[in-house]
Amino acid sequence: LAEIYDLIIIDEAHHAGSSSYLKLINETLAGTNNGPYLLGLTATPWRSDESKLDEIFCERLCCVDIAQGLTSGYLSNVDYRMHVDNINWENLSNIKGASPKELNKTLFIQEWDDAVIDTIRDTWSEINNPKGIIFCSRIEHAFRMADKINAMGFTRAEVIFSGSFNGRKMNPIDRSTTLCDFTDGIIGIICAVDIFNEGIDVPDVNIVVFQRVTHSRRIFIQQLGRGLRISPGKEKVIVLDFVSDVRRFAAGLDLKGRISSAPRWVQLNNPVKFINKTKEDLK
Repeated sequence: LAEIYDLIIIDEAHHAGSSSYLKLINETLAGTNNGPYLLGLTATPWRSDESKLDEIFCERLCCVDIAQGLTSGYLSNVDYRMHVDNINWENLSNIKGASPKELNKTLFIQEWDDAVIDTIRDTWSEINNPKGIIFCSRIEHAFRMADKINAMGFTRAEVIFSGSFNGRKMNPIDRSTTLCDFTDGIIGIICAVDIFNEGIDVPDVNIVVFQRVTHSRRIFIQQLGRGLRISPGKEKVIVLDFVSDVRRFAAGLDLKGRISSAPRWVQLNNPVKFINKTKEDLK
């Protein structure tokens, strides 16, 4: 196999540490003196396991991170709004038989979802040609969000998911049809569960909503990236982050700091705010 190919390119190269890719690399001798040149491309060069991509591809030839992409104009302007709740999770953990996780699923989800949708509706009216993706944590939650949005009537929402729900899976034809309608503007909002992280390119998405907790830096950047594509007439992407998690706050503050430290002659217009129900929450 080493004699057949001169060049092997692996897109989404953060997957290169998996057994299937390693088999391909080993059998073609890619990246060795006797094999084809090996090139990896990825926007998220981190793996959740201990596999190091540098051991597969050697040193990086080029690296442009999100902050560089924003300041250089390769990515859309970002208006990042982190919404915080006022729930005392430590006190709630003392309630017998109810963990904060269970309470979040049952006791507070109705009011929180209503507040989220009110915010999305208000945001919908402040941007030209709005098109949004909501990243939900569970399929049931995604359907509930879509139903509430459709009941309010400011746009049409549909659900795309992987896995199964109530004993059925979403077949590829339905998924493709929904995606085509979303691209064409027939559907305004997609409520996505465990899908859309990568391999989907809809450049005119200008609203991204996080309702899914993830501690994976790779997944977070991939989901954020669904709104970072540049498109004609697209002024910015508004990110509504409803995940009250200290690590997410740290990521937002880090992004804010890196953008703010850009050269003075670069005009960014990329605010990162922390917002409660009524106003900006500076504390």
